[in-house]
Amino acid sequence: MKRIAFIVNSTISNKDKKVNELKNCFTEPIFTYKFFFSEARRHIETLTKQAIAENFQYIIVVGGDGTVNEGLNGILESVRLSKHNTIQDFDLTKLANIKFGILPSGSGNDFARTIGATKKLDELKTKILNDSFKLCDIGFAQFLNTEKEEDSRFYMNITDVGMGGEIAQRIVDKNNAFNADLFYLKAIFNTLISYKNTKAKFTSDQETWEGNIMSYVFANGRFFGSGLGVAPEASIQDGKLNIIRLGDINVWDYIYHMKDLKQSKLIKHKEVFYSTANKLKIEPLDNKDLMIDMDGEFVGYAPLKIECIAGVINILQ
Repeated sequence: MKRIAFIVNSTISNKDKKVNELKNCFTEPIFTYKFFFSEARRHIETLTKQAIAENFQYIIVVGGDGTVNEGLNGILESVRLSKHNTIQDFDLTKLANIKFGILPSGSGNDFARTIGATKKLDELKTKILNDSFKLCDIGFAQFLNTEKEEDSRFYMNITDVGMGGEIAQRIVDKNNAFNADLFYLKAIFNTLISYKNTKAKFTSDQETWEGNIMSYVFANGRFFGSGLGVAPEASIQDGKLNIIRLGDINVWDYIYHMKDLKQSKLIKHKEVFYSTANKLKIEPLDNKDLMIDMDGEFVGYAPLKIECIAGVINILQ
C-alpha cells in the first residue's frame, strides 16, 4: 500500500481543479491518500509533520518553492530531538522511510526545474509506483530571524544574502501574480534602482574574503527568481554548495548579464566568482542589515552560517 499525503498550498491558482485531477488520477487500490490544506504561512510545516505522524510515507507538496521549503522543514521537524538551533537537534536516520515529492504549482517552481519535476500527474503516479527516488543534499542555515532572534531552517534550493533578501521582501504577493516571470523581473529591477552594495566578510572551509557585494548566493539547486540559472554547475548530490559571489556590481552590469542568467550560463565578469564549500559563514561589516532570501522567502538577517547535509532526503525524481 502506498500511503500518500498531498500537502496543498491553498493559495495556488485552480486549487479545486488540481485536487479533482489528483483524485481522478490516483484511483488504483494500491493508493491510500489524504489531502491537507494550508491555512496560513508556515502551516504547511505543521501539516507535513502531522501527515508523517499519521504514517503517510509519501509527502507530495503541491505548490512552489516556498511550499517545498515548508514541506522540507516539516519533515525535519518530525525527527527533531531538541531545540538548540544545531544540526544535532535532529535524528536524520529517521528520514530513510519518508519520500518527498513535488507537484509544481507555484509562481517560481525553481527547485522543480532542477530536478525535472513536471505538472503531469501520470508521471508523478508512475514515479511513486516505481519508487523513483534518490537521495538529495540539503542546506542547514543558522541566522537571525525577522525578529532578530537566533533561528535555524533547512533549505533545498538556494539561500542568498544582499539584493536577493530585499527582492524577497517585495514579492510577498507573488502567489497572486498573473505572470510570475514578469513579476520577479519587476521586483529585481525595482530593487536594483534603490539597492546599495554592502560590505561583508565571507568564510568557508575553502576561503576567506571580504569586500563589497551585491549578492552572495549559496546554491544547492541551479535556479532562482523564476528560472534564472544562477548556479549552472550546482548538483543536489555532490555534498557541496555552489557559491556565487556577485561583488561590486552596478545595475547596468546586472542588466547586461541577465541574458546569461536566463540561459543558465556562467557569468564572465571581474566581480563574479564561483566556488564550492561544505560549510560557510557570512556577516556584514557595516551598519546595514544584510537580508536573507531562502527559497524565495525573506527569512531574516546575517550573520548566517550554512552547512551542506549530504544525501539525507529521498526526493521523487
